[in-house]
Amino acid sequence: MQKPDAHKTLLFAFVFVCAFLMGLPASEAAGKKKPKFPYSTPTPARVAVLGEVETLPFKIPSGQGGAAVTITGALKKSLENAAGDTHVIYPAGPATPSACGEYLYLSSAVTIFELENAKVGIKIGYNPSGDSSSGPLTGLTGALSFKIGNITMAFGLWRCTQDNHCIQVAASDSSSAILSGLDLSVTMNFSELQVGPTLNFSEDLDEKIRKIMENGLRKIAKSKDFNKLPWVALVAQDFNPQKPSHIIFDAGWEYGLKPKQMFEVYKVTPSEGACATSIGVALGHTVDVYQTSSVLEIEPTCLGNVTDIKKGDVIRIHEVANGSNTCH
Repeated sequence: MQKPDAHKTLLFAFVFVCAFLMGLPASEAAGKKKPKFPYSTPTPARVAVLGEVETLPFKIPSGQGGAAVTITGALKKSLENAAGDTHVIYPAGPATPSACGEYLYLSSAVTIFELENAKVGIKIGYNPSGDSSSGPLTGLTGALSFKIGNITMAFGLWRCTQDNHCIQVAASDSSSAILSGLDLSVTMNFSELQVGPTLNFSEDLDEKIRKIMENGLRKIAKSKDFNKLPWVALVAQDFNPQKPSHIIFDAGWEYGLKPKQMFEVYKVTPSEGACATSIGVALGHTVDVYQTSSVLEIEPTCLGNVTDIKKGDVIRIHEVANGSNTCH
């Protein structure tokens, strides 16, 4: 077998490297990295109906005998506050319209709720098997300190039709394990406790439960299908020839929007509204974000497409990684 000519091999390698470098952008050929695309895909909060937080009844010390209570009523407001703080789920109000006959529904449940005081030998709460309260459930008065043994929650996000046929699109769980390093003690005053069908617990316990809820909602937002869920905003005013590159729409930081996020502009025909037939006409990125509105700067290659944009046209999410980021 004939050995390859060393001179020819070196010459071929030189030609190949030159051809490769000629095909690179100047910045990469010079050893510099390709500039990072400056805009990102938004992950706005979705409007959802918040269901009641499901719980099980359990006994607590009260008078001469343990009284059965639930914590369901105390948790609804906690969930609303957690949703507002995370900008993942925006609670639907009674007048919130469904998107083209569909709506999102958030289910949640406290699957384990156990507080304990080892010194007194008392535990209150429940687990999946039912009431797990134990110890002296009679004759206790005054303030008693408990430690959180285990609080675990489960969440589900459902896509529903108007006739209430629902498909789960995301799920998560969260527990008191995320409170590691924090003080897990909470106080209940059994002399002042208002005992009824619902137990209203202390502020320090409510704060810790909200942290558990916030963690569960953030995990929902990280689901691979979360950004496939429908989201629309509406153009807030007709095209302004004085500011031809700017469009104002009716969603802001309340929905978790930020500057430098990309959106698509759709012209709706023949009528206004998110449920009308719509055609994509332009791309843009947010430059100013306020509480309930944002300003979109249209990409230069799309400017010719927006001169007839009107109030009521539609803004949707643009997936930066999945398509062209300019108009052709």
